[in-house]
Amino acid sequence: KYDATEKGVFLDQDPAVSPTYYSVKADQTQTITYSGSQHQIHFLNWDENNKANLQSSTALQTPVVFTQTGAEVYANYKGVNLTGDASTYSHNNQRRIVKTVNGTLHKVYSSLNRVWYETSTDDGATWTLRNGGSPLGYPNCSIPDLATNGSNVAIVCHDNSQDPSSNTGFRIFNVNSSGSLTSDYFLAASVKSGVTQPILGWASGSYLAIIFYDEYGLGQYGYNFVCGSPVNSASWSSKMYINQIGSAAHSLAVTGESSGLAHNYHLAYVEYNKIKYLKLSYLYSSTFTTSNQFTVSDALGYNINMSPAITEEKNTNRFYVSWITKHPVTYIHDAAMRINTNGNWHVINYTYSMGGGDDVETISANSNSNQQATIAFGSSSKNGKFVWTYSPTSTRSIPYMGDVKVCNGSSLTVQRISILQKQSAPYSFAFHGQGGLLKSNEKQSPVTTLQLTATGCLSKWETYSLTERT
Repeated sequence: KYDATEKGVFLDQDPAVSPTYYSVKADQTQTITYSGSQHQIHFLNWDENNKANLQSSTALQTPVVFTQTGAEVYANYKGVNLTGDASTYSHNNQRRIVKTVNGTLHKVYSSLNRVWYETSTDDGATWTLRNGGSPLGYPNCSIPDLATNGSNVAIVCHDNSQDPSSNTGFRIFNVNSSGSLTSDYFLAASVKSGVTQPILGWASGSYLAIIFYDEYGLGQYGYNFVCGSPVNSASWSSKMYINQIGSAAHSLAVTGESSGLAHNYHLAYVEYNKIKYLKLSYLYSSTFTTSNQFTVSDALGYNINMSPAITEEKNTNRFYVSWITKHPVTYIHDAAMRINTNGNWHVINYTYSMGGGDDVETISANSNSNQQATIAFGSSSKNGKFVWTYSPTSTRSIPYMGDVKVCNGSSLTVQRISILQKQSAPYSFAFHGQGGLLKSNEKQSPVTTLQLTATGCLSKWETYSLTERT
């Protein structure tokens, strides 16, 4: 009422009234000071906690009707290079970060039950949230992975936009080297077992393999794959079951072969606590051949093995299988590695420990264009380590604790290791490179919330408090 002294807002206003008494408004991006530093945040949506009615939950400005005393309306903002998902780097068989030939870094990860894509053009010092600050494929996409052929990036997510009981598949996003989205489409892969994790391998030529665990017959499960060119939605093969891999297999990892005419993929996976290997060659028209299965971990002699990673040294006919193994005497989880050159397995197995009785918790491997590769392993209780394959007996230190992902590059000096630091939420990404070059962002909230409260005289949108919501 006019000239009131008690202040307040009207409740249960008729939504048909035009104009409405109140509206809320937010900027698309803002810069806030958090933990002593300035950071960019992107508007995500509105949240009214069932105490108000919004005409739109995603518009920057929208009418609002308060329905309860003390109602609050929140503007949720997504912080760059942060996640509320502690498991987003925990999959041994997904790379999550790649570099294109122009030097741009591309990263994909999960947070807030959404998929986010970011790029960096300054070697990981700063990151930009792409796709206009919006998540990829929301609300249908999850469990992302990405791969690059050097010039372009393909991002693949599980997509449940179709009937989950009969046929889901994957969403394919094509991105150029600068990070601009050029196309996206749904790939019906006849996925019948609910949400499944896509595992990507990009081989010579232009074909990408998407490998996933799924039902292949009535009540029968195993690893399947589809193969095609990401930029051509009509090029994909039908779903093919890899019958040489048993139904008990899990944690499969893949690397594409960089040379040769066939589309060749090297696979490493766990079966009955052993690390197994298989080579798969796609021959077009939904046909393929495989090598004989080989047990990589037998030469080590440890009974419990898990979480393999695999990478190739480009143009050398050499690849590396690394994994986590449980020491039979100390019961501590160590890292192990075995090399294959020209189809022959080396007799020597290399093992690496975190030291101090701490377990290796994650492992990652990737190669560069200079016929070399990097293998890293991380822990939530001790700083990580890595080895360069040209000197596999020497370990080097990562000055961060957390889950690790190795990025590709043109040489060892430009390869980088991304680390998800999980000591406390929200979880921030750090970056480590050759020669002690460190890139790390200040810890900040993955979602910053601006709060509007239905108390007091609100003739305009007013920020009452800044709140953290993860």
